[in-house]
Amino acid sequence: MNQDPSQQPTKSFTGNPYEITAKSNSTAEIADAASVRQWPVTFVSSTSDITGVILPMILGSFACFFGLVMFALHLFVIRGGQMSLHTTSTMPMICGVFAFMAAVANRKAVREVHLWPQGIELVRKQSQTIPWEDISAVRVADSTNPGTMLHKVITLAGADNEPVGTINGAFKDTDELVRLIRTMAAIQTEPSNAPKTVSQAGIKKGRRTALITGMGALLLGSAGIFLPLEAYWKHQAKSLLSSSGVDGQGVVTERFVAPNGVTHRIRYDVTGNDGSVESHNVEVTEAFYQSVTEGGTVDVRYVPDRPDISELVTGQVISDDMMDSPLMGLLLGCVGIVATLFMVPIAILSWKGYDIDFTKGKFKIVPLG
Repeated sequence: MNQDPSQQPTKSFTGNPYEITAKSNSTAEIADAASVRQWPVTFVSSTSDITGVILPMILGSFACFFGLVMFALHLFVIRGGQMSLHTTSTMPMICGVFAFMAAVANRKAVREVHLWPQGIELVRKQSQTIPWEDISAVRVADSTNPGTMLHKVITLAGADNEPVGTINGAFKDTDELVRLIRTMAAIQTEPSNAPKTVSQAGIKKGRRTALITGMGALLLGSAGIFLPLEAYWKHQAKSLLSSSGVDGQGVVTERFVAPNGVTHRIRYDVTGNDGSVESHNVEVTEAFYQSVTEGGTVDVRYVPDRPDISELVTGQVISDDMMDSPLMGLLLGCVGIVATLFMVPIAILSWKGYDIDFTKGKFKIVPLG
């Protein structure tokens, strides 16, 4: 049905095909650029309910279930180290959570974008139509959702710079979609040195992101300080025990089985040259556990001037887990420091309403939508 676009309703144009005429230069220009003969110009997301929602939910459920099962096995059955525990339980559960976040984001995402002469139509669970005259700016940024980090988010802003619509989904030709929207809405491309303004919605969103990022930076920074210090202490204790250690006696104050029902442990006291008493909680073999009694003595090797440095002569289970080595503690600490140095600037930018966009090998700071 051929009708003049000026006679069409401005707020509702769903399912209203419009044959191109030469009455509007912008309409003819966009139609020619898109090489189409009939409205709407359509962009379809590459994700569907099956691939974007159902499949991530299934995979996420399986990953979390697998992680919980492996955690229980490590707790009660498998005598694996921390590396094995985190690889088979922690990592699958993190991936499962990310899969759930992707499913939730994709469920709310735009499935199709229809460009009409009168405006844009965003097709999703609750479709939205926006007249071109209500769109004054278009912003593109990377998704801040960990489950959809590879997606772009296109924010349509009004004259007050506040969002009037958001296109979040897996669209293959994002650049072309943005170009056509700007052409239809008669938006001039901003020069690269133009000041970037931030909307109130962007500031609100950025401060939520900044709080999460800041908490992560605080935790990683703490780990980056604590782990190297612990690694140094372990190295120093081992050196002192080797160079200044003497044989002595420790008094067993408690013997108990850890909450997992498998690990046998004892607590014993060692007295130093100055009379100070230090308590040690160590894992022991089952045979050794059965051979000692509370109040009895055990043979130990300790540093007289540092009674806090001690180990059993026999029966103690010495961890051979790579994660417990001083070198690994130092490396993990360095990773924590580097991650903190990376996250702190991001948190500051997010607090001010900005994000770092990485496109085609280039970094740039863009306002959050």
